Amino acid sequence: MANKYAKTAGNNRIYYRIEKKEGPFLIFLHGWPLNHTMWKKELKYFGKKKYSTIAIDLRGHGKSSKPNSPKSYTFNKFAKDIETIIKKEEVTEFILVGHSFGGMIALSYFSLFPEKPSALILIDTIYENPLKHTDELEYKKIKEHTKLTRFSKFIFNYIMKNQQIQKKQFPYIDFSKLENRDDLYYWVEGAKTTPPKSVLICLEKMIKFNKKRTLKKINIPTLVLEGDNDTKTAVKDVRDMAKKIKDSKFVLIKNATHDTPIQNSKQVNKEISKFLKNITYKFNPTE
Repeated sequence: MANKYAKTAGNNRIYYRIEKKEGPFLIFLHGWPLNHTMWKKELKYFGKKKYSTIAIDLRGHGKSSKPNSPKSYTFNKFAKDIETIIKKEEVTEFILVGHSFGGMIALSYFSLFPEKPSALILIDTIYENPLKHTDELEYKKIKEHTKLTRFSKFIFNYIMKNQQIQKKQFPYIDFSKLENRDDLYYWVEGAKTTPPKSVLICLEKMIKFNKKRTLKKINIPTLVLEGDNDTKTAVKDVRDMAKKIKDSKFVLIKNATHDTPIQNSKQVNKEISKFLKNITYKFNPTE
């Protein structure tokens, strides 16, 4: 597996890990504010099955560039970063696999380049503001640019009070090596390794996100996975999203919360593997 960088618009450098094998590419997009290491168990599993893989540190995260301007964090720019890597590596057949924030980016990529992906795999994600229908967080819109929820206020206060995560140099954490804990634990660990500006700007972009029109245009096989105890993206909302996608399969992961690729990798790999067998008919994966 090779470690590489791709230079994208605005002179940003996007870090990714790539392993080329006989099979089509699985392109993994991590959640907020994590990095590509959350997929290590999936990378190992599908590598053994001879699938090619790319796992990306999204801009603002991990080893990738962390631009200062909020305009640098639009979902279209995240999507175009992916396209830059695809062109650089001359990838012709691929499936996008996105978790949470990464799933939103996968939908954004499809809206820009609908003819390119062979399939979509959306995990613990939603097509609109993930906080909009979450009663536990008492979502309230505030005028103009603030639009903060109780959860986003907690995030802001946590960042402002915690001097450790305000430093200029951030450690690089391997999420695959963290013991199984609750979702907030993973988020806090991610926030410690991600600049506050990236954390807050991405939150703002998610609150404004809406790809409802895109769902009706998706004409490729789509797998939607959701933890049955997910409190970040409501199960009902994710199920409704799946119903809006014509050729989709919805699977509820039992005894799972929001970070299923980290905590429930065996179940996630099993469901993805079954899904891929039905669509990668030109490729026989290693059993």
